[in-house]
Amino acid sequence: MTLTKVTEQMTSLASMCELACQIIQKNLKEKKLEEEQAAKAQTWKLPVCYDDDDDEEGY
Repeated sequence: MTLTKVTEQMTSLASMCELACQIIQKNLKEKKLEEEQAAKAQTWKLPVCYDDDDDEEGY
């Protein structure tokens, strides 16, 4: 195996590692975004409308 061939394979391997790293980072970013959205959904509440007047009037 020549030095050139080894260098080419090392470069190819490095490129694959970089690509894998980018995919993992993208997945982690998406997961974090989903978790943040879920947390916001749990804390966000709809206002409840009700009549709290104790004095009932005849209808």
